[in-house]
Amino acid sequence: GEEFPIIMISNVNLIGQGEEVTIIDAEQTSSVMVIYNQDNITISSITFTGGKPEFNSLLGGITMYYSDITMTHVIIRENGNEDVGESCGLFMQSSNPTLIHVTVNDNTAGGMVLLLSNPTITNLTVSGNIGTGIYMFYSSPTITYATISDNGLDYESDLFTYGGGIRMEDNSNMTLTHATISDNSSYYGGGGINSYHGDTIILQDVIISGHFVEGSGGGIQINNTKLILADVIVTGNTASSSGGGISIINSTNAD
Repeated sequence: GEEFPIIMISNVNLIGQGEEVTIIDAEQTSSVMVIYNQDNITISSITFTGGKPEFNSLLGGITMYYSDITMTHVIIRENGNEDVGESCGLFMQSSNPTLIHVTVNDNTAGGMVLLLSNPTITNLTVSGNIGTGIYMFYSSPTITYATISDNGLDYESDLFTYGGGIRMEDNSNMTLTHATISDNSSYYGGGGINSYHGDTIILQDVIISGHFVEGSGGGIQINNTKLILADVIVTGNTASSSGGGISIINSTNAD
């Protein structure tokens, strides 16, 4: 049988026969795959599942450090559980991958976590994750064609209390185009998008709908962040405090 995690090396491609056919399952023994300081790798047509977090910084189903790779037609799902520990689907640090037709769903500690990373992403689905769909620190993703839905937390948890769909911190930037963000949950604010001391958010042709928060900013909550909107629909969001659609705090630049 396989030994996990799978350690990828530069100049080696991993190509499956299709996401529904080629399934790599770590069966909660380890993180599924680790990519550390590698380049010129393509991973395609595979599902990765059954990963668990480890104390040596293997934090997701796929964990990536200092690597610029390409992933196409990949599903990352159902990593972590109550018995082995919670795991995000994809964790990246100091990496700038290209992701095309990637689905991250039903993971137990959020969908994707970005730290010091600037991925280019096209055709992304992030759904059904416990915790924030995409959580970023010091990162600047460019995302085109995305569905981010049904991510969030149980209200008994003190984690992920801001930003059900997307949470941005620490001078992160994001350009999001042709996207739907819907039916995510967070407790205090920003059911769809929350940014705390981010830099700039650019949204174009985006629909944000179906969110509820106990605090403010049912659809979007920004704090010390510039927000630029073009052809954006914010509808059907509610907040028990203020700003059912959009809440802007300490942010003087919103276009």
